[in-house]
Amino acid sequence: MPPSPFKNRSDSVLERDAYEILGVKKNASDAEIKKAYRKLARKHHPDVNPEDSAAEARFKEITAAYNILSDPQRRAEYDQMGQAYYATPEATRGFEEAFAYRDFSDLFRDFFAGAQTAAGPIRGQDLTFGLEIDFLEAVRGGTRTLNLEKEQVCPACQGSGCENLGKPCPSCKGQGTVEKLVDNVRLLTTCPRCQGTGRIDRQTCRRCGGRGTVIGVETIDVQIPPGVDQGTRLRLAGKGNPGLNGGPEGDLYLIISVRPHPQFTRRGQDIYLKREISLFDAVLGGKITVPTLDGSVSLKIPPGTQNGQRFRLKGKGVARKTGAAGDQYVEVTVTIPRHLKPEAKELFQNLKEMIPAES
Repeated sequence: MPPSPFKNRSDSVLERDAYEILGVKKNASDAEIKKAYRKLARKHHPDVNPEDSAAEARFKEITAAYNILSDPQRRAEYDQMGQAYYATPEATRGFEEAFAYRDFSDLFRDFFAGAQTAAGPIRGQDLTFGLEIDFLEAVRGGTRTLNLEKEQVCPACQGSGCENLGKPCPSCKGQGTVEKLVDNVRLLTTCPRCQGTGRIDRQTCRRCGGRGTVIGVETIDVQIPPGVDQGTRLRLAGKGNPGLNGGPEGDLYLIISVRPHPQFTRRGQDIYLKREISLFDAVLGGKITVPTLDGSVSLKIPPGTQNGQRFRLKGKGVARKTGAAGDQYVEVTVTIPRHLKPEAKELFQNLKEMIPAES
């Protein structure tokens, strides 16, 4: 067992508040304490900072603080006693356990995740593309066939990045990690010979350069659901870049852009349309033909209709997922005759005298 750093107060590894060492608040949760510890330990790990005595001392300080705060009983005693707790036999025993008999394989397994999991499953990257569609296609839905340029699993190496798998690393016996003794502290570190892959003598794939993927064109059929709108985000699970080493594929996201319609505009589930009517229909009333998403319908214009007046066609808007549809609103614009014969002008003059001006 290594000598205790708590033999006397002046030689103590911990000379500051344990919470301050880890950079957390006194009411921090266990998860927050663990997260802070792992972040600091990665930075000051002896294997990352070889022959750096300052980093090694900092690493010991971090680990000692974590050993106190990660144990509910020790943390409770520390909260009561403060830094006086460092001089207690329990603190001394806890620190010795941390550096002598504790299994560091759990503690540092993810410190070198990049190297140790180089041969492990890696999820594919998500992709995002824009997709422009027609107004009516957005309303009614449809199917699109897309040819997307994206990464594909290398056919030469099947995604491994190697032309052959090589052989197990004799230094780590294929485990990817080796034990290293640093100042009487036993650490589990990345195998320097195989860089954590557990294999040696692997030949890089010449087709993909070791990436495991190549660029290719993939044909994808896309179902556009009815009712999508400008900016709608469609997710196609598993249609992104391929995963590596057996990892799952990423997802494909399509951002919808809707081309304007020559007549209709849309606000949410409602459709808006402007329509001209004659002066006579506005005054006397009548019927006009109005286009809708489902075809033309007849709209009754009541006598005395005003310019800019809006009429509602219930249920003629965009269908909702629940089945109910929005409405269509028709705004009428009254057209005024520009060229009148003298006889017509005389008639209008007579009407003006007959009809009192509305206040």
